[in-house]
Amino acid sequence: MCAILNEIIAIGGTTAYEDPFDPATMTANYIAAPLLIRCTLAESDGATAGFQALWRADTTRTDPVALPPGWAAIASFVKVGLTGQGIGRSLFAATTAAARAAGITTIDATIRADNRSGLTFYSALGFRDYAAIPAVPLRNGTPVDRIRKRFDLPRET
Repeated sequence: MCAILNEIIAIGGTTAYEDPFDPATMTANYIAAPLLIRCTLAESDGATAGFQALWRADTTRTDPVALPPGWAAIASFVKVGLTGQGIGRSLFAATTAAARAAGITTIDATIRADNRSGLTFYSALGFRDYAAIPAVPLRNGTPVDRIRKRFDLPRET
C-alpha cells in the first residue's frame, strides 16, 4: 500500500498527500484508524493493485469540511499503470456494501480540482458535486481548490 501511494505522491497532482507514507503512518491512517469502516485491497497477479478506504464522519469536528452524522469519507488509490481497468469500480462495490452495513447514508469524496482522473472516476461511479473548498494551499503555497462530491446510497427495499 505504501509503494502504491508513495508513487502517486511522487508524481504529484492526483492526491492531497504531499509526504510519503511509511508502514506506521499507513497503519494509523488506513488499517487501524479509529473511524475506519473498511479498507479493501485489490490484487492482480498476487500483488496489491489498489486500495480503497472508508471512514465514518468525525462528529467531533466543527470546521467547514466536517461531515454530518451518517456520512463517510472515501479515498481510492490504484497502482500507476493499472488505472482504467476497473480496479477502483470493483473496490467500490465492497465499499458500498460496508457502508450500508455500517448505516452510512452518504459517501463524500473530496478531490483536488486539478485531479481530472479522480474527478472523472468518482463521477463515473455516480458521485455528484455538492460543494467546493477554494484555494487550499499546497506546501509550496500554490492554492488548489478541492471539489466535494457525494454519493447517496440507495435505500434497500
